[in-house]
Amino acid sequence: MAAYAETVTLDHRKAIKLGGSLAVLTGRCNITNYNTTVAEITDITGHFQNDPIVICSGVSESGYLVHWDRTNKGFKAFYPTIAAAAHDHDFVVGSGTIGSNMEIGLDVDTDSGKVEGGTGITAERTLSANTPVATDGAITAAAGTEVANDVDIGEVQFIAVGIV
Repeated sequence: MAAYAETVTLDHRKAIKLGGSLAVLTGRCNITNYNTTVAEITDITGHFQNDPIVICSGVSESGYLVHWDRTNKGFKAFYPTIAAAAHDHDFVVGSGTIGSNMEIGLDVDTDSGKVEGGTGITAERTLSANTPVATDGAITAAAGTEVANDVDIGEVQFIAVGIV
């Protein structure tokens, strides 16, 4: 397991003063080796006297969800969670004539699904009015899981605001 590794590219050489001692720093951070033990990114925090507030683009160029961890002063990354909206499926099965005892079998694995004919399927027939995935039509939200160690997260844009 390699250590957390990143390269920060700043838009300016140093934080730009907004007024008084408040300043802003912008740039990109390329997280080339993510580790769940987040290391402080001093190329960002080193420009400020306090812990800056860092806002990032939210999704890295590689599609990971990313946010600033104020406790560890670095970026945390998560796998996105996919939630499916409620929907119906229509199946077209068979050929020939329709029997009185139609049956279908579903053979589904993680890569594909197929409909297989059972007894009585001898004509093309569309079967519909299937039970939707979510009966209330809502999409269920779920927290993403943290990315594993030794993953190239990709680049994320950021803006940091703090005292200089």
